[in-house]
Amino acid sequence: TGMAMTAGSGGWLIAVWSVLLARLAGANERATSVYVYDAENVESLGLRPEEAVAYRALFAGPGLPSVFSGDADFDYPDYWIAKNLRAAFAEHRDFELVSDPKEARIVVVALWGYGFCTTNSESKLDLWEVSKRVFAFDQQCPPYERVLASLAETERFRVRPSGTTHTTDHFFLAEYSGMDLFFAREYPSVMEGWLRPPNRSAFKDGATVITVEEAGYRLEQPSIVVPYNVQRMKWFLPWEKEHLQSKTSLIGFVGTVEGVANLDVCPRCRNGLSNKAVRRSLVTNVRRACQEAGRTCTIIALDDVLGDAYSERDDHAAIARKVKMDAIAKESVFCLVPRGDTASSRRLFCAIQALCIPVVVSDHFELPFASQLPWDDMILRVPENAVVTGNASDVYDFLAQLPPENIRQRQRALHTHRRSLLWHDAGHNNVTAGAMAHLLFELQRSAPPLDD
Repeated sequence: TGMAMTAGSGGWLIAVWSVLLARLAGANERATSVYVYDAENVESLGLRPEEAVAYRALFAGPGLPSVFSGDADFDYPDYWIAKNLRAAFAEHRDFELVSDPKEARIVVVALWGYGFCTTNSESKLDLWEVSKRVFAFDQQCPPYERVLASLAETERFRVRPSGTTHTTDHFFLAEYSGMDLFFAREYPSVMEGWLRPPNRSAFKDGATVITVEEAGYRLEQPSIVVPYNVQRMKWFLPWEKEHLQSKTSLIGFVGTVEGVANLDVCPRCRNGLSNKAVRRSLVTNVRRACQEAGRTCTIIALDDVLGDAYSERDDHAAIARKVKMDAIAKESVFCLVPRGDTASSRRLFCAIQALCIPVVVSDHFELPFASQLPWDDMILRVPENAVVTGNASDVYDFLAQLPPENIRQRQRALHTHRRSLLWHDAGHNNVTAGAMAHLLFELQRSAPPLDD
């Protein structure tokens, strides 16, 4: 009898373990299978061997490649995404890396466009592109053209699984890529004699883009909007009370006013108000209202500061020699965030790290990870039309009259969530944390449903 009971107990334990293992296996089956194109397998995408080797070397080692010249406060997050996305997938329990794109539920192209340009002598980059470590026009970078063409010819892209489309199972780290298509459609006179007819890549047009810009300027493609890159060590203001009390300026702003481009690269922003008109009214009226009220505000137009060196407006190092933008954000309670060439602006994310409450004056600014972060608790929004047509002191009065507790609550929300918007946090090496964690969530949510 004892033996029977022992055998029975063993059978029961085996049965329990079988159920648990089956559930674990089932959970694993529910993981999102993903294939990643990145530096590890870039030679499969039409590059010459020496180009693939040079591109891969950009991601070797823990530090930044020499193309950054030691400046970690660059605008675009593409380098960090291209460097860390594979490792993030590998560490995340809800994803499973596969070695064959035909076996993947989703395919993610995590390639750094600017990196390709730096490895090829045929590439042509303007000064502003070098300053921002970004490139705007694919056809100025022959290696990248070949990569896009190769991606469009992959079997996984041409023959998709049943029930899926390009925009649900292919994701493309877009950087500024696609600007040439937009200009060709919207500003043909600008393109004439400047660049050859744009390279209409079937892949670029077909995939969901991962981008800092709103979807509207990429021919209405589906997109996952992500934060700009910000160097935490430069912009970070500690949460301690004495640092918050050191904010001696009510409102801060540093930016171009009269010289801002009027290309209106965001079609949805065309509400009859140019970005120049919005900035001019905002800066002029806030500056005057602060002076009349006797309040300290730091409103600086780069047009006045740079003068003849206006071409340096996109050069962080050149501006930093004349204006300490990070110091102004740290010492200001509110930071003005008008739209620029597009509806988005990097200054939003700089302000957040400095615990400077962003005042967004951009009607179509698509905030990243909107379903995951409490943006209404962190920022204030002012309609563009109210800035241009309202009373001159409206914006100032609105901000000056906010109760101290409201300000404190917003600063606390910024402090709570600001690390969620960082791509690289020195001293914190968890590749699945910060902005990357939110990107993984968005990728999984955007993936096509599993067949039951």
